[in-house]
Amino acid sequence: MNSEASNVGTPIGIPATELQFPTNRESVEVERPSSMFWRQLDIVKLEDLQKQEVTLIGAGSVGSFVALTLTKMGINKLKVYDFDKIEEYNIPNQFYKLNDLDKAKVDALKETIKDFSDVDIEIVNKKYEGEELSGIVIAAVDTMEVRSLLWKKCKFNMKVQLFIDARMSAKVYRLYSIRPTDIDGITLYEATLHSDKDAAPERCTEKTIIYTVLGLSADICNVVKKYTNGEVIPKEIIKDFDTMQILVNE
Repeated sequence: MNSEASNVGTPIGIPATELQFPTNRESVEVERPSSMFWRQLDIVKLEDLQKQEVTLIGAGSVGSFVALTLTKMGINKLKVYDFDKIEEYNIPNQFYKLNDLDKAKVDALKETIKDFSDVDIEIVNKKYEGEELSGIVIAAVDTMEVRSLLWKKCKFNMKVQLFIDARMSAKVYRLYSIRPTDIDGITLYEATLHSDKDAAPERCTEKTIIYTVLGLSADICNVVKKYTNGEVIPKEIIKDFDTMQILVNE
């Protein structure tokens, strides 16, 4: 007998009379969301996650995995912007399948997330061009131009609760989590903004690798969890995968 299965107790927060443990895969029915998420109920409450509204700009490497992870955590109000199609070089570092090639990223992502999480995400198959924003806004974009536009729409916007900006190269990522009315956070973040022409050049063959993508995506989703729980959120996280060093600025 599987030792883990033999020692399973009653999940915290769920009456034993409401639990039904399936004996085989065919018998699994997703009828009680609380029982599906019971292994994380003492980490973050499902009902609190389901109150959050998240807008994700970008469905590429980081964006695709963030969308998957958030919906698997329990987020069910997710809107995703992207205008791009899936190319062959996207497959090793983005959450897409080989048979998704040439599809619009948002279309493929919507289908896959429905399969994996049974969540119907809202998709916008176009470039973000300054539409109104609210809730938690996540920037998973490639250019400082779009990043600056997003910040302009979020700064001092009382409808935006948290602005999360993900920046990544193959070996280093930076993550900014800023409350749009926090002066200290605004000052720190705006000091990092610059034009695209001033960005450090990168070789096409040294832009991204899957473990950096997954590390950054995990930290983004952890920030969403922390915000949901009312925990302290670092304004800046920098991780270097070469040196394995992490800088955290609260």
